[in-house]
Amino acid sequence: MLKMGEIFIEHGYEATSLDDLERETGLLRGSLYREFGSKRTMFELSLKEYLEREPNSNTTLDLLLIGFQELSARDRSLRIFLKEWYYSQRSTSVSELLGNRLIERSKILNESE
Repeated sequence: MLKMGEIFIEHGYEATSLDDLERETGLLRGSLYREFGSKRTMFELSLKEYLEREPNSNTTLDLLLIGFQELSARDRSLRIFLKEWYYSQRSTSVSELLGNRLIERSKILNESE
């Protein structure tokens, strides 16, 4: 699951293909479908795994941002999960953390450019 999360971060949800997941995990397409059923399920399970293992890591923040930006508007189930996660954080700094990570990922503050 952790490797899948890295692939989603590298490409984004929409641009991640099953070929990418197959190549990077070493699992055949049929095995991926049998095990997980869909790319969306693979994303959700990766996100949940990172939230459990590394709740404060940049990787987890990146997956959360992908969920918020690419999926939550059209995926009610994931939107509810993300909303519950957000409200469970009990910290006003969650929005700040996500915002700061978004700026970091955009690389707009790189001094070399």
